Amino acid sequence: MSTTKIDKVSILQGAPVSFGSITIYQPTLKDINKISYDQFARITNLLTISESDLLLMYHQEHIEEGETNPILWLYENCLKNPTFFLELQIGFLTYIKEEVFLDTENKGFKFLVDGEKVLPGGKIVKAQEFFFLNKTNFSEFQSIIRLLNMSEEEEDDEIITDDLEMKKKFEEARKKLKLAKAKARAEQAAKHRGKEITLPDIVSSLCAYGVGYTLFNVWDLTIYQLYDQFKRLQLKEDYETGTQMLLAGVDSKKVDLQYWIKTITL
Repeated sequence: MSTTKIDKVSILQGAPVSFGSITIYQPTLKDINKISYDQFARITNLLTISESDLLLMYHQEHIEEGETNPILWLYENCLKNPTFFLELQIGFLTYIKEEVFLDTENKGFKFLVDGEKVLPGGKIVKAQEFFFLNKTNFSEFQSIIRLLNMSEEEEDDEIITDDLEMKKKFEEARKKLKLAKAKARAEQAAKHRGKEITLPDIVSSLCAYGVGYTLFNVWDLTIYQLYDQFKRLQLKEDYETGTQMLLAGVDSKKVDLQYWIKTITL
């Protein structure tokens, strides 16, 4: 869970998020179209890959379980495959404008950040420093990326015990539970494969609502703004349909009427 203070109003506005000495930007639909939505989805999935995803991958590919820590898995694959690192670089650059390098010392990634340095005497000069992304802060970074894309947060229970045997058993049980949940989600997704609402569907539907968005101005929206507006209009439509049903005499027990101005949940 992220400890960075997130201003939801700023997110809705499309503003970037400060994370340490780096800035995480929200790409617009126009930005995404430059690299194609398929590639955007692929690189975002890489940046937000979870332990559950990795466990499911090992299970589906019938291979021995390997690294399940997301950032270590990404780092190891970057070392093995330069093409993989190139794609991950594109992923980072989609959200972070600074150049990214492999951090061999901490088994993670580092970004060259422009900043300022105060010299003796108080003179301020331009300087560059590295921002490090590793095991200590990568889950927080992932939480921000998931929020910007309105995707489900990976749940994780902290293991608090000094008993190594107990810790090992708890870890094994947690992995089994995560794998079971991941398999259930994959099976559910397989049932609806080919019937999913795609990004073009959402964009086109939002424009068809006639609330000010058109195929000319919708491309300036971020993913968060797009999903928020689409979900909000769905809630409003459900509320209005329910109201009409009640006015038509439908039994109130059969109508789940919920006011549309409320917090949106995934």
